[in-house]
Amino acid sequence: MWKSDSTKEQTGFLSNIATSIKNKGASGINVISSAAERTSRLKNFFILGAISALLFVFSLSFLPMILVFPQKFALLFSLGSLVMQVAMSYLKSNVWEYIQALFSKENAVVSGLYFGSMFFTIYAAGVLGWGYGFFRDFKGFFKVF
Repeated sequence: MWKSDSTKEQTGFLSNIATSIKNKGASGINVISSAAERTSRLKNFFILGAISALLFVFSLSFLPMILVFPQKFALLFSLGSLVMQVAMSYLKSNVWEYIQALFSKENAVVSGLYFGSMFFTIYAAGVLGWGYGFFRDFKGFFKVF
């Protein structure tokens, strides 16, 4: 009696899978291409994750000199965060779903502030240039020494 119940459940489970495949119109080739797409998305996630980790390590190498070169740290850290967000988007089925999840009703303010600050940090450090550092205002002071 116990084995027959599990066999019925297993048969029901397999028939549910078969009917869902038939309902979606998927063939064996589509299932294989779906698996290939999933592995390529995971491969892209790990590649972009490694690039992001390298950017974080490079930014942390400028941490001891953050008073002298704050833009280098900020630019590399922000680029690392941006690349990590792109890598995380590969875990969803498409980018649009990831963006919708980020900017859902509950997360809209936090995500907006995060991406806004990241954009303006990249703009200030990368576009405006490297000359806007902490010691820019003290050039005359350092000429004395």
